Amino acid sequence: MRTVLLALALLPLALAVPAAGDLITERARGAVPIWADGEVPQGLGPEAKEPAPRRALRAAITEAVAQATRDFVEREDPYLDPEAAVEALGDGLPYAARYRVIEDLGRVAAPPEAETELEYALVIEAQVDLDRIRRRLAEAGLLLFGADPLPKTEQVLVLEGDFSYASYAEIRDALGDLGAEIGPHSFERGRVRLDLDAPRSPQELVAALRSRLGPGLYLDPIGEEAGGLRVKVVERIEPASDEEAEEPR
Repeated sequence: MRTVLLALALLPLALAVPAAGDLITERARGAVPIWADGEVPQGLGPEAKEPAPRRALRAAITEAVAQATRDFVEREDPYLDPEAAVEALGDGLPYAARYRVIEDLGRVAAPPEAETELEYALVIEAQVDLDRIRRRLAEAGLLLFGADPLPKTEQVLVLEGDFSYASYAEIRDALGDLGAEIGPHSFERGRVRLDLDAPRSPQELVAALRSRLGPGLYLDPIGEEAGGLRVKVVERIEPASDEEAEEPR
């Protein structure tokens, strides 16, 4: 009987969002408070008066979208704060193409820090529309790439300093991950000039590079080059542990 009531309560949400293109599947749990005697505290919006199963579903979908958004930001633009992206989306319902309830947990005990003794919980599996997330973040000015990839422009990146080939290879691979194509390049002692086709400005590209490199590498912009930037490559040496630093007896 509870399954039938749950389906009737959630039917409007099930029909709210049509199927879409670039989808990713996420599983999430949603839980919402159940207030004593059904009295909703003042100051809450109209959604707080909806049936508990429907509120729990909305919370689960929003959590599924948040999970997908964090992973999306890490892949697409690691320079962007994932939580800022999640906050910009708000309610997750517009970004879910479809969902299904995996487990209806019903009324369960709320955690000690919760505002009520009971909460309604369920687990869902949702297909999240990454195209819609990408467009919304671009509209909010948070994503360096818009809904469609930006046209690439020719630019120059000059690496200077006393760094190893392994460090150069890490920078080269990170450039590729950021969508840059490396054309002709020249090597001199302490200097590597890279001719790039990249979808970001030189400043944005270097900022994104710095967030992608490991802790042993740092890029310090030191000036302009015709068509681009010059950066100093600094190799950070990790301090030896106490055991490594202790001299043998």
